[in-house]
Amino acid sequence: MILVITRKNDLHAERVIQVLESIGEKASPIDFSFFPTKLEMSFEFYRRFHGRKADFFITLPNGDQVCADSIKSILNRRKSEPVPPESVIKPEFRDYIIKESESFLAAFYKMTNCFWLNSPHAVDIANQKPYQLQLASKLGFTTPPTLITNSPERAKIFVEQFGPILAVKTISSTGIRFVDDDGKEKRFSLYTKKLSRQKVLSALTRIKNCPTIFQKYIEKKFELRITVVGERVFACAIYSQESDRTREDWRRYDLPNTPHKIFALPGDIEDKCVLLVKELGLSFGCIDLIVTPNDEYVFLEINPNGQWLWIEQLTGLPITRSIAELLCNS
Repeated sequence: MILVITRKNDLHAERVIQVLESIGEKASPIDFSFFPTKLEMSFEFYRRFHGRKADFFITLPNGDQVCADSIKSILNRRKSEPVPPESVIKPEFRDYIIKESESFLAAFYKMTNCFWLNSPHAVDIANQKPYQLQLASKLGFTTPPTLITNSPERAKIFVEQFGPILAVKTISSTGIRFVDDDGKEKRFSLYTKKLSRQKVLSALTRIKNCPTIFQKYIEKKFELRITVVGERVFACAIYSQESDRTREDWRRYDLPNTPHKIFALPGDIEDKCVLLVKELGLSFGCIDLIVTPNDEYVFLEINPNGQWLWIEQLTGLPITRSIAELLCNS
């Protein structure tokens, strides 16, 4: 049994399950938004079943029974928060149920002794941007001068030193979901912004409201999305400078006007990418680099739960197959 932690409308998880089933592996999706209402989990510490070492038992919404020691590997794609029953109205009680459920799930993550891609603990650490940058630099990557702060004074010093152009980024959030005055749910996306020194200095007082990433702006020849799966490395060049829409952040997506091509990494850069993933305790990671007009490789970040399907579709790189094989053979 290969377990796939996912949530609604996760096309990446669906594709991995399809590939796993095509090679004869049994894979089951598990969505923790169904816990505790439609998903049952038990930890038994008073008896052993048929000599099994594990005591976690799961009953999936479709009725399938899963024992922890029957799980070969787990793909940790997208974890949902537990959802209390609709009959529980009071916010205090709903919060209590969520906290108790999360605490129980944390034990499941810790005590499930199989291969994880990637373990929740490793993902939490790898998502820390300051640690990413520190480790990448230690391993020999070139990194941009960076300040993460909510101090207007420190931001002013940094901006004056590394202007005239800065890249301003969020630490972890890619967007804000909110309900407008008409009761409609909307999303406000937060992309990397290229700002002048004057623009940043004019907003200094607002910096105190929320920690923000400031970096010296690095000119781009093109960008690289590097997907590491175990020891395998899949590099895609994203020619983001060919579209006005994607110049500052390719996540604005203008695929018809932004060529994506398979890229042969220099050996030393490829080795550093594999080592970075290993040092973070991961088996999978998506690394973003800039290639400058002078052909220098500059590390930006690593996403331990990054997306890859659009690259696979545009280039034919066999990323999903590689993930499935790693889940089968580890």
